[in-house]
Amino acid sequence: MLAFARHCASFVRHYGIVASLREVGPLIRELLFRSEERAELADGFDGRRGTDTSGMVMPWELRDQSNAPIDSNPYASLTSDRIRTLLGAVPVVDGETTLVDLGSGKGRVLLVAQEIPFKRIVGVEWSSELHAVAQKNVAIAAAGREPDDRLELLRMDAGEYVFPTDPLVVFLFNPFGAATMARVVANLERTLAEHPRPISVIYANPLHADLFESSPAFRAIAATRAHALFESVAG
Repeated sequence: MLAFARHCASFVRHYGIVASLREVGPLIRELLFRSEERAELADGFDGRRGTDTSGMVMPWELRDQSNAPIDSNPYASLTSDRIRTLLGAVPVVDGETTLVDLGSGKGRVLLVAQEIPFKRIVGVEWSSELHAVAQKNVAIAAAGREPDDRLELLRMDAGEYVFPTDPLVVFLFNPFGAATMARVVANLERTLAEHPRPISVIYANPLHADLFESSPAFRAIAATRAHALFESVAG
């Protein structure tokens, strides 16, 4: 708890109290008080696999800051059970739907998504360090069996990612602020205009859900304080 308090104090010093409360306050409350996050140890996801997908990593703790988004949020992970529940709440066509996790961090969502018959599973992460951890986790999870050729890990700015033309599930766990999210929504609107198709958006801790709510390309199908689900109007 002392270490966590130091993280919070460091964030305020780095970003200022207003930005800290707006962007990270709800995430911190969720991590501290929501039952699924208190159940992280019981979940035992990493313990069963020997992977490293847990913990919180503050953006400024990462040594390589090249191409760092100005509004990057801390890395944290949902429990595997909650990820499964969220993925199960949207339609997936066997062998046709692609999952894109924006702000994929250490790769837990990608590893859980392997249990579902996605056509492709794509992780997009700006941090070279978190990207390297995710690559290692994928290798560990594949030990003793054939590599899953559906997996693709990309190190890049999520706001510059060009979405594939498959039916999509886009996963977001509050990875960045409003500026980058606006670029992501604009990119989704563009790809839908060019290639109308089903796109579902899973947005956990949806601080900027208003950007999807105000988009003519999407409609809300579920909304709580913990998550919001959207689907494309076209397709």
